[in-house]
Amino acid sequence: MEALSGDNASRRALNETVVCEAHNCMPVILPPSAWTAWLGEEEASPPDELVGLMRPYPADQTRLWLVHRDVGNMRNDRADLIEPVNPA
Repeated sequence: MEALSGDNASRRALNETVVCEAHNCMPVILPPSAWTAWLGEEEASPPDELVGLMRPYPADQTRLWLVHRDVGNMRNDRADLIEPVNPA
């Protein structure tokens, strides 16, 4: 995995701050160009290429909004769950 230094460390810290405000873990967010390699639809060459995909997503490209608490229950599968809600 890429060492964190300089700009990359700052980007990770900012990204973790943004994401951790909403969630207690750090997801891997991939650009569409990486989806086929990540999902195994194409061979990653070298295999370590997949590890290289796990890097902080640019905070300036991240958007956050509150969603309904029903999102936390995997039995719920409705399109409206991703719609923004106003805090009560």
